[in-house]
Amino acid sequence: MCVGTTPAKWGFTHAIAKLAPELTGKPGPYDSDALKSEVNRYAAFGFKIAALEGDQFDMTTIKLGLHGRDEAPVRYERMLQNMGRLGINILCYNFMPLGWLRNRQRVGDRGGAIVMGYRHLSGRPVRLSRSKASLLLKLTTC
Repeated sequence: MCVGTTPAKWGFTHAIAKLAPELTGKPGPYDSDALKSEVNRYAAFGFKIAALEGDQFDMTTIKLGLHGRDEAPVRYERMLQNMGRLGINILCYNFMPLGWLRNRQRVGDRGGAIVMGYRHLSGRPVRLSRSKASLLLKLTTC
């Protein structure tokens, strides 16, 4: 962010945040103190967190039914309760097991916008990271 300019000065008052441990260096938002400290950090810059987006902690066990899947929903429920207590009323969740897949890079959309897309039978391969490819191989050879 440039010195002397902040989005708040441009009239922005709310933010959508991803507060995963790998980004914040803190426990996920299932930890009430960690979530409160991030709410306060955003507030110090003039923002109210309006929503959380994306996986806020590793949810692979839930998505793929792996060992530990029974404990992860407890964290998820705690995160929702913490969000409610702090006035964060929107959660954009992601239950796609391998994340977002795209094989169409320039798709025309409303108002002339250029967006990405996915068409299963497009004939174009979806590029997977090595870890996602390995996981997909394990899932399809069970």
